[in-house]
Amino acid sequence: MTVSSVYPALSIAKIAFDPQTQATLYAAGGNSIVKSTDGGSTWRTLRAGLPDDVGVSSIAIDPKTPTTLYIGLSSFRPARIRGIFKSGDGGETWRRAGLTEAAVVALAIDPQVSATLYAGTDGDSVFKSTDGGDTWRPSREGLSIENVYALAIDPQKPMTLYAGFAGAWGVHGAPGGRGVFKSIDGGVTWRALDPDPANSVVSALIIDPHSPATLYMGTEITGIFKSTDGGASWRAVNSGLPGLDIVPRAIDPQTPNVVYGLAAGVFKSTDGGGTWRAINMGLGTLRMTGFVVDPKTPSTLYVGSHGSGLFKSTDGGMRWRAIGTDLKIWYYVTFALDPQTPTTVYASGLSSEDNCGGGVPMFKSTDGGENWRALHVGGGGCMALSLVIDPKSPTTLYMVISGKGIFKSTDGAMTWRETNVGLVRDEKSQAGSQIYVRGLKIDPNTPTTLYAFQSGGVFKSTDGGDTWRLHGDLSNLKAFSLAIDPQTTTTIYAGTSGSGVFKSTDGGESWRPLNMGLTDLVVWGVAIDPKTPTTIYASTVGGVFVLDQR
Repeated sequence: MTVSSVYPALSIAKIAFDPQTQATLYAAGGNSIVKSTDGGSTWRTLRAGLPDDVGVSSIAIDPKTPTTLYIGLSSFRPARIRGIFKSGDGGETWRRAGLTEAAVVALAIDPQVSATLYAGTDGDSVFKSTDGGDTWRPSREGLSIENVYALAIDPQKPMTLYAGFAGAWGVHGAPGGRGVFKSIDGGVTWRALDPDPANSVVSALIIDPHSPATLYMGTEITGIFKSTDGGASWRAVNSGLPGLDIVPRAIDPQTPNVVYGLAAGVFKSTDGGGTWRAINMGLGTLRMTGFVVDPKTPSTLYVGSHGSGLFKSTDGGMRWRAIGTDLKIWYYVTFALDPQTPTTVYASGLSSEDNCGGGVPMFKSTDGGENWRALHVGGGGCMALSLVIDPKSPTTLYMVISGKGIFKSTDGAMTWRETNVGLVRDEKSQAGSQIYVRGLKIDPNTPTTLYAFQSGGVFKSTDGGDTWRLHGDLSNLKAFSLAIDPQTTTTIYAGTSGSGVFKSTDGGESWRPLNMGLTDLVVWGVAIDPKTPTTIYASTVGGVFVLDQR
């Protein structure tokens, strides 16, 4: 079997699965994110909300809510945009999620508390967020190196994590800042794992999910090292490798002695790294940059290459075939999957017209992504900011369009109508016609009740979005965020710009400030502990604050 190159300009850095729906994968490359819902046979681009000039260096999927994705943007050429973008709808729309000045090259999510995540950067060390990326704070006490190119979290004890460091100018820069650091307190403090056995740039770290004290470290010029005691000691495991410029990428989730590494091709070990062999039939000697193992069917593998596209194997790497021949991506690619195996999938994007007047494009699949058809939303606008589905009547959808407000469909996205009666229009915009809605929340128990937050406060609809009215006395405040108590949905919290947090216990009819101990009143995000909803988190520029109301 032979496979020819299908993308002369396509380079794939990472691949990831949806942990709940194995046929869904995401690929992030260059200035695009791509998604497949049929195991990589076909792909489509997801770019709504992303700037044009981006370079995606990392991706992470929320293990508990796989429709929540994070991508890290670096400053590598040609990209000039940095920081983190987040999607809450399976990649359909994206928004900024902080660290706008940092080149983010590694991301890791706490497997038990998925609102906690870590970002490794090129030049700014490690950052931590405890509110799903709304706010970040440095997590670098004890770290002597600033270029973090690998992060790994212990899946059983997520307060334990490891950071791998690169040289002064990145993975391919000069040596001088190297090694692995370990934290056992969730990144509050770090210590170097000494001695550094590799004496080289650390480019990858992976942990055995069944025995987290076992780690593999990939280096730039000295090969792969293995530790079985949580990094206290290491030994080289390079037997059978043609060279030492190799990166360990994945461990078989069911058979952890099976390990895969990438270099000029794909290499496989079946004895925990003791020996390696090439598995490149159909690949040749392409430079490989991204790899993932199907968590439910580990014999199914995906690999991305530098300049030659995507490949898939269904026999543990014995044979490979090219996939996704309709993709046109410049640089890096990643993958992830749909949460509850929906056969009906919706995709929204960014208008391709220069004047953004043709409406937001909408796509729908009713066979799990095998086939798609374009639907017209109308109303103009450039991009969809969010897409919300009625949890009890999923043919009812709501879409927030930048500058155009809220649109609603009751027939599975076949037709749409504007639902902005009562919302505030921006009088400073052209002809005073723009409606800027920051976000939309739906009552999980009574889905005809929705809350939209704007600069003019919090608006509520009790008729499925047909009409809106301002609730309470927040009209002079800029509402940045909103959270609904999952157990008592008439209890709502609003985060504002400069006035802190407000609480309503009557569905938004009245509000009172809730700022005891809150020293920073610019609140970008509000979150509620789902098991103990009296515990509230407020994210600010000055850090994350916690309020226990018990």
